[in-house]
Amino acid sequence: MASRAAQAASLLLLHRLLSHIERDTDGFVLRNLPLRLRHLVRHRGKPFADALVNALLAAALPLLQPPRLRAVHAHEHHVAPGLVLDVFRPALPPPAPLLLFVHGGIWTLGERRQYRAFGQRLAAEGMVAVVVGYRTWPEAGASEQVRAVRAALAFAKAHAASWGGEASRVYLSGQSSGANVSALALIGSASVSCAGFIGSAPPRRRRAPARRAPPQRRPPPRAVGGCYDVVAHFAYESRRGVEQASMLEPACAPLEEHSPLLLVRRHRRPLACERVLLLHGEHDVTVPPSSSALFALELVRLGQQASYIPLHADAHLSFLIDASLGRDCELLVHLKRFCSENGNVARL
Repeated sequence: MASRAAQAASLLLLHRLLSHIERDTDGFVLRNLPLRLRHLVRHRGKPFADALVNALLAAALPLLQPPRLRAVHAHEHHVAPGLVLDVFRPALPPPAPLLLFVHGGIWTLGERRQYRAFGQRLAAEGMVAVVVGYRTWPEAGASEQVRAVRAALAFAKAHAASWGGEASRVYLSGQSSGANVSALALIGSASVSCAGFIGSAPPRRRRAPARRAPPQRRPPPRAVGGCYDVVAHFAYESRRGVEQASMLEPACAPLEEHSPLLLVRRHRRPLACERVLLLHGEHDVTVPPSSSALFALELVRLGQQASYIPLHADAHLSFLIDASLGRDCELLVHLKRFCSENGNVARL
């Protein structure tokens, strides 16, 4: 385990050093791989990437995580084959807002155990946090992932009270590709809805101090952020030269049917939630922030209370690392404000 963690740390250090030279670090690495290796990354990269992250977390978190977060434990709930929920309960008396979190990973990478510390942090802040573990591509494409999110949301609403939550304050949150499938879960299904939808695409890196742009519209509760037009995003990946290593096309085919922006525009109907917030890193080069901004504008045009807020916190620390180590970060502040409307949550 120690050697695996050391190798993982070395790779991350190399990635960090490269980021000072090349803004689009991930794209630079993928573009310079031989074609065969790019195809290998696309079809066989998941086990290596997940093992890398698991090794880092296993080595670092026990040493760096504050005791107040380690004291929060999860309870597993097996909803269906391949669908497992980790529920983290706050120490505060019920009822508390319930936040259902769907992790990202380009529809392919990631697993719920990697977000345990994030769930612990949310619970320490006074929320019932539910981290969704779902099958990813190639085992399950985007359509299957959408069905899993719908099932997880229905299960969470049905069991909110027994977990110390409140069924009327169940919020759906997705990060990156998790925001994509979460938004899709709230489109075209009369039986699925929630109080609010929060999605995010955290900043990749910060090149210069940025001035915060005003939101388009800022209602009290809010929701969403990520990749909302995968047709346009695949064209963007092609311009970056990474499409042959990307999992987007095989995981999301047909692309038009997995683009929330195109679907709400076609059906002239917004998401099945009360309010929407889209958060996106201003300097994100993996998913351009215009993806969230355009989706927010379309939802407002359809009559939904939606807003877009650019994130510009220190980008060398992702939201996951900040949350895991008990630090404050922009994303957590917005989540806290979102879920604390008329709620019983702790202070940051």
